[in-house]
Amino acid sequence: MTRLVQDLPSYELILMDYSMPECDGPTACQLIRDLYAQKGILRPDQPYIAMLTAYTEKEFIEAAMKKQMDIYCVKPIFKTQMHNLLIKAGILE
Repeated sequence: MTRLVQDLPSYELILMDYSMPECDGPTACQLIRDLYAQKGILRPDQPYIAMLTAYTEKEFIEAAMKKQMDIYCVKPIFKTQMHNLLIKAGILE
């Protein structure tokens, strides 16, 4: 379910791929962070953003984390890993 927070959709969790048409995942993450920050919404109240990708190289991980990604997960993601991600995101206890 989505609700609006100061004219922005508010999500608890965003699953982001690295390679996407038009905009890569790290850039999209930074754009999302910037939009929320411009509205005065601080990081703890912003969505948890998880990168799900097949890229395992250090430079990809560093680029994503530099753009304020919360967690970097390498595909395939198994049930236990997804469960732990949901706990880290604060969605499950």
